[in-house]
Amino acid sequence: MLPDYRKDCSAGWEKALCILTAAGIVVLLAYLFYRSFYAVPLLAPLIIPICRMERDRRKRMCRQRLEQQFKDALQAMTSALQAGYSVENAIRETYSDMAHMYGEDGMITREFAYMTQGVRNHITPEELMEDLAVRSGSEDMAEFGGLFRIAKRTGGNLTEILKSCGSTICEKLDTKKEIETVMAAKRLEARLMDVVPCAIILYIDFTSPGFFGCLYHNLPGVTIMSVCLAVYLSAVWLSEKMMSVEV
Repeated sequence: MLPDYRKDCSAGWEKALCILTAAGIVVLLAYLFYRSFYAVPLLAPLIIPICRMERDRRKRMCRQRLEQQFKDALQAMTSALQAGYSVENAIRETYSDMAHMYGEDGMITREFAYMTQGVRNHITPEELMEDLAVRSGSEDMAEFGGLFRIAKRTGGNLTEILKSCGSTICEKLDTKKEIETVMAAKRLEARLMDVVPCAIILYIDFTSPGFFGCLYHNLPGVTIMSVCLAVYLSAVWLSEKMMSVEV
């Protein structure tokens, strides 16, 4: 069964690690802002949005990796068609190229292995390509899937159509990759800024023990720290929203 890239395709251990990490963050926040582990149950609901943000990040990275591999597969397939192969044989040739490039366990290699098997079972190439386009969750791949179906069924010059379409899509993916490279640096900066307030509290706490003592275990202090925590979480949420804009 091939994965649906619109969903979280992480392994079970990755999901468990994400939950444990989120729980660790909750415990750390309870210590920093309340100096009480009794606050852990109250902050426990934060595990859900933390895991959700990590899930969205993994989905975005998985889709980007699939798109870049698909770009290479598209170029290989276009070259095979220009060399005179039929669409069915071009798919087999592309599978062989992807196996050499990304290995048998590569995302796009598994997809073209499935397509190759599907062609042997008399499933039309356009159905197989459209299935990948739908599961990918990528607008560019969905666009290609639709054009591939139209070109195959209308009997036009498939090679020239795919070459033109593939060139356009490859340029778009290259542009997206450049933008994502710039965004990756900004995301790292945002992550560092998320950590800074907690690091400052820890630094002052260890270098000047008791400095924050008046802010814990009393109603005014708890109120102030609760407001600070709310502002901090709002800032983290806002930065995540800004950095998760789809290119």
